[in-house]
Amino acid sequence: VAALRALGEAADAAGLKLVVDVVVNHVGPGSTLLAHHPEWFRTGSQCGSDEVTMCLAGLPDFRQEVAGVPEFLNGTIRWLRDTAPSVDGLRMDTMKHVGDGYWAQFFAAGAPADARSFWTVGEVFDASVPRIGHYLDRVGSPSVFDFPLKFAIVDSLARGGSTSRLADVLAQDSL
Repeated sequence: VAALRALGEAADAAGLKLVVDVVVNHVGPGSTLLAHHPEWFRTGSQCGSDEVTMCLAGLPDFRQEVAGVPEFLNGTIRWLRDTAPSVDGLRMDTMKHVGDGYWAQFFAAGAPADARSFWTVGEVFDASVPRIGHYLDRVGSPSVFDFPLKFAIVDSLARGGSTSRLADVLAQDSL
């Protein structure tokens, strides 16, 4: 805790914002949390084939629908926000691999990531503009990385593709 506070104070002194990367989709292999609460995770044959129930890269996958899991994850974010007040925001990893129900309560008024009091950017690694819009408009994320634009820039400029792909993505900006 002291190191995190010191990092935050150093960032503040330098005029920088401190954004912490948070993962609520999975834990690493051999995690103490997995050993203490195996019922909170999908592993091995319990892993599904869709984006939410799959075990991304074979990692133990949180079951956000199981009692105790959302409370633990939200409590962790509250602890981080309250213990290290110089943390300015969160980068939420692997958003599309967590069910919408979890995100809706996570971003709700009074919740740990209530956009009125805490900034969050979501990582939805997807090239679909409507899919990205879903996380902003339906799930309640205050911001997400613009991966559709990133992919269009790379395809159009770095890979020699047509700039019409870039224009197509920009034309969907209202989504």
